Amino acid sequence: MNITRETANLVVKETRKHIERNINVFNLKGIIISSSDKKRINAFDPGALEAIQAKKPVAVTRKEISKWKGAELGLNLPIKMQEQVIGAVGISGTPSKVEQFGSLVVGLAELIIKQNSLLKNMQWKHRTAECLLEELVSPKKNIEFAKVKQKLSLLGYQAEPPYYPIVFSVKNKVHHDLLNFSCIYEKAEAFLHHHSCIYGFIDVETFIIIIFSQSVMKKAEIYSQVETFLATQYNHVQSSYGNELDNLEEMPEALNDARSALEFAADQRVKIKDVEIQLVLNSINKQKREKIKKRIQQHLCDELKETLRVFFLNNLNIQSTSEDLFIHRNTLLYRLKKIESITTYNPRKFNDALILQLSEWL
Repeated sequence: MNITRETANLVVKETRKHIERNINVFNLKGIIISSSDKKRINAFDPGALEAIQAKKPVAVTRKEISKWKGAELGLNLPIKMQEQVIGAVGISGTPSKVEQFGSLVVGLAELIIKQNSLLKNMQWKHRTAECLLEELVSPKKNIEFAKVKQKLSLLGYQAEPPYYPIVFSVKNKVHHDLLNFSCIYEKAEAFLHHHSCIYGFIDVETFIIIIFSQSVMKKAEIYSQVETFLATQYNHVQSSYGNELDNLEEMPEALNDARSALEFAADQRVKIKDVEIQLVLNSINKQKREKIKKRIQQHLCDELKETLRVFFLNNLNIQSTSEDLFIHRNTLLYRLKKIESITTYNPRKFNDALILQLSEWL
């Protein structure tokens, strides 16, 4: 491992907040890759190289400057990660005066590098998860599930069945422009990292989580945690879910059904089994669907369509429907009779009502 310029710049920036000394960060060759003194960048410092090779602090005093061409007065300390030297950090000044800052500076440098490394690893993990989820919801038919499992394994998941996918639709950010996916992932990781699940955004309004091999109680717990968390980030959160899956090969259809289900219901949680007929109808050619719907409903006014909708929601119950519509029972009966005369289907008969309901779902 070697220190990148980006990370070195971060070390210099953060260290300067704590001590007012010139700070240099060196790569393994003793080259300055970041410095609070911009003129020193890309310069070679033999004192730093000595600290790296000896794996211990090296002080450059006034006596030793002539010995090391290019070196400057100061203290150079090796930076280690897991006992391996990955570079060095230097503090300019008389060694006896700056040595008090030595442990602080190197400790801070190592902490920053470690945190930055973890952040980059987390970003990689989340981006890989996003790509994997995008692949699973893509329309292509030739998904190589063996490679999908390899990627899951690479992310550290055993991914044993049963699989339980949940799709969330999120809208209207609570913090508007201040909210970003990195922030959401960081917060979600805090409570999801110990669960066996993969999650991520596939677009700005769709968040997917796939839970692996968990008990019913544990699945419900994870579901509620994610739902509650997203509600703190967005003003509108809706979700859909279906049955457990025994094979990963079933996942694309299940995920796309869950996404489509959100279009058919206004409930906060949508069960796919409650909209299965709509999903089947949605698979029919769009022109054919529109033709049938137009034939049955084209002469119904908005008032009659609303009457039908509420009538079906009340399971064909006259009393409940008239109360919900705030109309007299006889007015409702008149409207239902009118619907029959226009469409030739009697809403009070099961088979006819079924056709009228299906026409609404088309």
